[in-house]
Amino acid sequence: MGRICAVPHCYTGYRKCTDKVSLYKVPKNDLFLTKWQEAISREDRPITPKDYVCGKHFKEDDILRRRIIKDVVEEYQRPKLKPDAIPSIFPELPEFILKMTKKRRK
Repeated sequence: MGRICAVPHCYTGYRKCTDKVSLYKVPKNDLFLTKWQEAISREDRPITPKDYVCGKHFKEDDILRRRIIKDVVEEYQRPKLKPDAIPSIFPELPEFILKMTKKRRK
């Protein structure tokens, strides 16, 4: 399967989504991984370093699109995240939808 956003009810990466948004890999660092898990707050499964989160869930300040070297502005080919960026923008959904759980048969 291709890359899809791990945030509940975000359809970036699915066929039906026509928006072109960058996807960023969840950090492997344990400190930032726990912060991302708390921010996304999925109870049906934990967020792992194999997951991705789209750019819709980050502030514009958290995404690096260009760098300046000796007064020369250079555009990145692909946008990058700041090392300390944490997803903070989520759709305004009711709390019970954000904390979905899977029911399994016994």
